[in-house]
Amino acid sequence: MSGADEAVLLGSYPCLSVRLVLKRNAGHYVLTMIVPTVIIVALSWSTFFVPVDLPTARLTAVLLLALSSLAMAVLCRGALAPELRGAAYITMLDLWTIACLLFAVGALVLQLVVVSRASRQQQVCRCSQHGTKVCRKLERIAHTHARTHTPA
Repeated sequence: MSGADEAVLLGSYPCLSVRLVLKRNAGHYVLTMIVPTVIIVALSWSTFFVPVDLPTARLTAVLLLALSSLAMAVLCRGALAPELRGAAYITMLDLWTIACLLFAVGALVLQLVVVSRASRQQQVCRCSQHGTKVCRKLERIAHTHARTHTPA
C-alpha cells in the first residue's frame, strides 16, 4: 500500500492544538500572609524565654499574639485575599492560617500552665519560709477551695 492509500483508509483530519502554560505567582501571598503568620507564631513561642517571675508580661504578650493570629485568620478570607472570598471550599491558605492560629493558642495554653505551676511553687516556697502553721492554713484553704469547685 502506498501513502495515499493509507490516508484514505485511516482518514486525513485537520488538527488544531493549543498549548497552555500556566504559572502561579505566589509572591503576594507569601508577603501578605505566610511571613506575618510565621513571625506571629515565632514570637508567641518565644515568650517562653521571658522569666517565669514575670507572669503578666508573659501572658500579655502571648495573648496579644494569639489575637493577632486570629485577626490574620479572619483577614485571610477578607481584605488580604478578596479573590478567595467566594470560594466554597477550604484552600491551603485557610489551612495554613488555622494551623498558625492553633500554634498561637497552644502557646497561650502552655503559658497558662507554666504560670499556674510557677505560682503554686512560689506559694509553697513562701509557705516553707513562714513556718508550718501558715502552711497548714494555706493547705486547708486550698483543699476547701478544691472541694467546693470540683465539677459534678
